[in-house]
This record gives sequence, structure tokens and C-alpha cells, in this order.
Amino acid sequence: MLCQRKSVFKRGFAKQVRTRPRHPGLLVHAQASGLGARFLKEEITPRTGNRSQYFAPSGVYPCRDGKGIVITCPSDKFFANLCRALEVDWVADARFAKIAARLAHQDELDALLAARCGDFARDDLLLRLIAADVLAAPIHEIP
Repeated sequence: MLCQRKSVFKRGFAKQVRTRPRHPGLLVHAQASGLGARFLKEEITPRTGNRSQYFAPSGVYPCRDGKGIVITCPSDKFFANLCRALEVDWVADARFAKIAARLAHQDELDALLAARCGDFARDDLLLRLIAADVLAAPIHEIP
């Protein structure tokens, strides 16, 4: 937990209120590549939307039930875990074997991943991915 939290109850819902950062340096770490490029080299980091400029896949994918899931694979280990969880052999494909190759073929990989995610209901897929040590999270909607 990056911040100390205090629960506040209102209308039956617990609200988390941040009181003060425990490790303020960690909050900057997630932005360090973009901030470092901006302040140290005066470079503007390109906008990538849900994608990463450093690894692939990373994005939001539609599931069979119309709900979305976020999946990101910042290393070859996580990509191999994803392939095992989805029961696909994309690791053996030279276009996707390494991070640099996946970045070069992001559009193709995203299309394949979106199609495969479409075979699952979001909550079922999420459980499968978490069990396989894949970085994934559900997209929630506010009614």
C-alpha cells in the first residue's frame, strides 16, 4: 500500500481516503520514464493511449459478455504466462517471441488477443489470468 488509508463510511459504502504517502518516491516511479525524458532531455514522451511504448501487449480488450479487461505484459515472463492461460502458442511465433518483436507487430497481436478474449466472459477470464500470474484487471462501469 503506497498510502496510509482511513475508511470513511457513507451510505453503506466504504470510501478510502489517503492521509499521507508512505513512500512518495514510489508514486513518481510509475511516471519516471516520461518525466525523466521531459525534464532531463527536454523530450516529449509520445502519447500511446492504452499501449506502452516499451512492451506489448498492453491494452483494453473486449470479452464475450461485452465487458472489458486490461491486460499488460511488461516482460517475456508475463507474455508466456498469458499464452499458457489462453492456451495459445504465440510465444513460438517469431513475431511475438520477444518484446521488440511484439512491439513491431502490436496491431496483429492486439487483434489476436482481442479475438481470444472474446471467447471468455470477463470475470472467468480475469480469474484465469490472475491464476496464471498475468497482470490483468477488470474495466468497471458506473451505472
